[in-house]
Amino acid sequence: MSFKNNTNHQLTNTMEQTMVRYANKLEESNGFSIRLDFNADDGEYEIYLVDPCGDLEGEPWTDWETFVHDTESEFPPRFV
Repeated sequence: MSFKNNTNHQLTNTMEQTMVRYANKLEESNGFSIRLDFNADDGEYEIYLVDPCGDLEGEPWTDWETFVHDTESEFPPRFV
């Protein structure tokens, strides 16, 4: 699965569709996926990049735009 929502929160259809489309593109290009968690202590969503083995890569992002900016370089040229 390219996108996993672990927050127990209902996302808007638009946001979830956006995350799923991006996650599918990411998974197709390099096998990575996205996991969305919610940090109750901070009250923030956390977006994790998950490698093909299921391991989390680095620290989570708390902003979707920053996540996309930081990860879009992972795509081979044919996916851009």
